[in-house]
Amino acid sequence: MAIQFLLFLDCRVGLQQQIGKVQSVLFEKIGRENGQMIDRTPHGYSLHAVADVSVIGTLQQVEVVDHKRNSLGGKIILDI
Repeated sequence: MAIQFLLFLDCRVGLQQQIGKVQSVLFEKIGRENGQMIDRTPHGYSLHAVADVSVIGTLQQVEVVDHKRNSLGGKIILDI
């Protein structure tokens, strides 16, 4: 039980350290929420962001803005 708790804490710290970072994400599928797309970061974390389905199959720059228990929430950075 103690090992499980330590693994949980390690995962939470890893997720918290990703906040504020910009990562390249290749979106491949629609998420659970309306308008949400989901995929994994290069570090293997699940990441979701609100976006149009047109981002599926494209590489996007995403700023990590929050995290849930097992995933990251991001905001797509629009090209200038």
